[in-house]
Amino acid sequence: MNAGSATSAPEKEDLTEKGAQAAASAAILSPEQVSRTSHTIQVDGKELAYTAVAGTILIDGESGTPPAEIFYVAYGKDAADKAQRPITFVFNGGPGAASAYLHLGALSPRRLVFNDDGSVAPAPARLVDNQMSWLAFTDLVFIEPVGTGYSRIEKGQGREGERRTRTEVR
Repeated sequence: MNAGSATSAPEKEDLTEKGAQAAASAAILSPEQVSRTSHTIQVDGKELAYTAVAGTILIDGESGTPPAEIFYVAYGKDAADKAQRPITFVFNGGPGAASAYLHLGALSPRRLVFNDDGSVAPAPARLVDNQMSWLAFTDLVFIEPVGTGYSRIEKGQGREGERRTRTEVR
């Protein structure tokens, strides 16, 4: 399936394909690389229905650049006019900065519970509806740049000719 192809439900634009196309025009999505789930949260006493999509965008290594996999998680408000609804692309993570904090600590529809002083709460970690989620006014696409989180250069294309693992990126 190409990033710009038609969806199986023509009445509803596919957030995965729209986000992937805007994020990387050379992207190729494969159906087995996408996971889609439906959810609802309460924001200001109102129910907000949304679709969450997690997937990998494969970037072709053209002009001497190595192929790469870019991991993303996208959230789209259901029953919204997609032509009028904004999309915010959030580039997550980096050296010394875990991608989870911006995603699960601040902007997504669900967030981790922290102590009142902002420190990490004791285990087990708990997710709660995020009353301050940006999903209330924009669809969200969290992108992990290559070399962070689950995004990486394809096997055999790293500096040492080997795929870097998640622990090596930290």
